[in-house]
Amino acid sequence: MIVDFESSPERSLYYLGARIMRELQEAPTGRVELSWLLTRLNSKHGSENSIPLEYCILAADWLFLLGVVSVSPEGDIEKCF
Repeated sequence: MIVDFESSPERSLYYLGARIMRELQEAPTGRVELSWLLTRLNSKHGSENSIPLEYCILAADWLFLLGVVSVSPEGDIEKCF
């Protein structure tokens, strides 16, 4: 799951974490709602390989454990750097 080279490398936590970080970098405020993030990731990824909500949450949790993102008082995901 963290690194999945054989079945779907685009669903690994490294890859999804990097995509989340890119979206946070491009966001004007440096914070986004989870639902907006999932919509944005799937719009760039294509409908045939859409990312399930669970994968997006796992990647966000992984980034939180690494100390790269935090949760704002409003419930948004925000970068910590």
